[in-house]
Amino acid sequence: MLATPNFTLAILSFKLKAVSVGTMLAGNHAASKAIKKRVYRRILEYIEIEGYPTEASASFKESNVSDLVYSIISPILSDFRRKTGRKLRLEREKEIISTDGETGGMEEFVIIDRISVTEEKFVMVIEGKRDSIGEAMKQCLLSLKDAADNNGGGEVYGFVTTGDSWRMITEKSLANCVACRLAMVH
Repeated sequence: MLATPNFTLAILSFKLKAVSVGTMLAGNHAASKAIKKRVYRRILEYIEIEGYPTEASASFKESNVSDLVYSIISPILSDFRRKTGRKLRLEREKEIISTDGETGGMEEFVIIDRISVTEEKFVMVIEGKRDSIGEAMKQCLLSLKDAADNNGGGEVYGFVTTGDSWRMITEKSLANCVACRLAMVH
């Protein structure tokens, strides 16, 4: 691919806007506490209206998990956008297809970083299941691999949840774990 002036500016702009996790966490603690309070209030509001998310409840559906996830991540994403100026956007029911077209699927939530008019990168995939963290993990891992391939490599983060239980995963960390297990078997 030829490096056009617009492409080069987009890359420079992306690098200038990049914010490390350490920088984000070292920031204004009062602002971090304010976001935590906002998230906490939204969780409480959700529980007041929908009830506590548990698979024991017959009325608790996968859509309830999605609503809870949205209640939690939307204030965090909104705050991050304001602080960094990044053009992150949340897409619900986003299809991620592998670069070879062999695999693909729908994800409940995908956070995408719009780098330029013609380029975007997957940042995070969130998969929620009503009663199976294992099923959510399988689907999320496939999507993480496809998202990383579409990004041309790099880390894409994932969360899986049942509403009650949350786990963070990465495609690279899983690959390292599988490689270690294969080495121990042989």
